[in-house]
Amino acid sequence: MCMKCLSDFYWHEEQKACVDNCGTSFFKYNDGGIAKCFDCSSNCEVCDNSKSCLKCKGGFYWHEGFISCVDDCGNMYYGFNDNGLVKCLKCSSNCDQCQNSEFCLQCKAGFYWHEESKLCVDDCGVTFYKSDTDGIGICKHCMKNCDQCQNSEFCLKCKAGFYWHEESKLCVDDCGKLLYEFNDNGVGKCLNCSKNCEVCNREHECLICTDNFFLRKDKYCYDNCPSKFFKNSLNRTCDDCFQFCLICSNAQTCISCEFPYFLNEQIDRSTCVLDCPLGYYGDVSTRKCDLLINLCINRNPCLNAGKCSVLENKIVCECPVEYIGNRCKRKVPLEIPKPPIEEPAKPPKDPEELTEFTKNKIDDMINGNVPPDPKILDVAKEAIENKITTIVSSNFTNVNLKEIESKVDSMKNSINSLAAVLLKSSNITQPKIHSTDLFSVHISTTDKSNKNITQKLSREKNLTIIESDACEEAMKNF
Repeated sequence: MCMKCLSDFYWHEEQKACVDNCGTSFFKYNDGGIAKCFDCSSNCEVCDNSKSCLKCKGGFYWHEGFISCVDDCGNMYYGFNDNGLVKCLKCSSNCDQCQNSEFCLQCKAGFYWHEESKLCVDDCGVTFYKSDTDGIGICKHCMKNCDQCQNSEFCLKCKAGFYWHEESKLCVDDCGKLLYEFNDNGVGKCLNCSKNCEVCNREHECLICTDNFFLRKDKYCYDNCPSKFFKNSLNRTCDDCFQFCLICSNAQTCISCEFPYFLNEQIDRSTCVLDCPLGYYGDVSTRKCDLLINLCINRNPCLNAGKCSVLENKIVCECPVEYIGNRCKRKVPLEIPKPPIEEPAKPPKDPEELTEFTKNKIDDMINGNVPPDPKILDVAKEAIENKITTIVSSNFTNVNLKEIESKVDSMKNSINSLAAVLLKSSNITQPKIHSTDLFSVHISTTDKSNKNITQKLSREKNLTIIESDACEEAMKNF
C-alpha cells in the first residue's frame, strides 16, 4: 500500500495503485497532502467532488436537494438536461409535480395551475375559472368575451357590451330573437321575451310577435284580436277598426257595426252609419243598409196582399179595396144598423100586480136568466109591505092569519134566495138586506080589541106593526 503517490498522481483505492487519471465515478481529492481518488456520489459518472455530480449515469438525474443522482426527481422537481448534465430542477412555487418550469402537472392542495402565468395560484383571477379534473387543479380560460365564469358553460359576468346567452352558453353582443338585453347590476344577460314574442325590449313589452300571433295594445302576443281590432298579418299586430265598427277584416272593410249603427257596404270600403243613404233602409235583423226594393222583394212589409213599391225613396203600399192604412193593416169598416133600444119594463102600480112582477123578476135572477140587480130588493120590500098592508087593512076584522103567513113566507124565501145570489155577484159588495126582519106592515089598529092579532104577527113573523097615526110618517122613509 502506497502511503503517498508522486506528484500529479493519485492513490486509487479500488485499483490499489497511484494513477494520473482516477477514471469514471471517481474524483481527485487532496486529503491532508495525500492525493487520492474518491468515489463520486451514488450513480454519478463524472464529478469533481463528493457533493456535486457533473454527469450521472444513464437514466439518472442529479438532484440538488438530495446531492445525488436519482432515477426519479420526485415531488416539486422535474428532469432537465443542462448541456449534457441531466438535472432535477425545482418546480415553480406551490407546485407538487411539474413537467418543466413552465408547466405544473399538479399544484399543492388549495392551489391551481394558471395556464397564462405558469404559476400555481390560489385565485385564478379574471377570465379564468378553477377546474378540478382527476384531482388536478387548473385555472382554465372562461369562454370568449367572459370576465367571470363559474365553469366552461356558465359565465357569471360578460365583458362590457356583451350579454350572457343561456341557450348558446356564450357571451354575445346581440341577444337575437325571443330574447332581450338586460343589465342586472352590471351583469349583462339575455332574458326571454314574453310568450310568442319574437323581438322585445323588456319582458312585458313585446315589439314583434312570432308567426301567426298578433301584438295587442297591452304589448303581449295573442292568436286573435279583440272586438274593434283586426289582424294585420304584415306587421303581426292588432290594428284599430274604423270608428263605430265592431268587427272588421282590414282598415277599409267592416263586417259588423256597433249598435245602433248600420253597415253601409260600398265597392271600395264599408262604413257604419246611423241613417242609410237614399234608396236604402236599415235592416234591424242584419244591421245592414239594404236596397229598399229588396225590402219589397224579400220581406214585403205590406199586409193583406198589399202591393209594395218604392216611390221617392220610400216604401209605398197599394192596398186592396177592403183594407186601408200605410201597411194595409186596417179593414174598411162596414155600417151596421143599430138595433132599437128596448126600454126596461116599469113595475106596475097595483099592489097585486107589483107582487107578481117582483116575484117573477126575483125568480129570473135566482135561475140566472137575467143579471142580478140589487134595486129589485127595494121593489120586493115595497110589494110585501103593500100586499100585507092591503090584506090586513081591508079585512082586519076578519083577518086570515094563514093567508098572510103564506104570502109573507113565499116572498121572504124568494128575497133570501136573491140576497144569496147578490152576495156572489161582482156587481155589489154587500146586499141591501141581510134577513127578512126588515119589513114593516102599515095597518090601522084603532081597534084595541084586535091588538092581540097584530102582536101575534109581530111576534111570529118578525113584522113591525105601525099604528095608523104613525103610518103616514113611516111611509116617507120607504
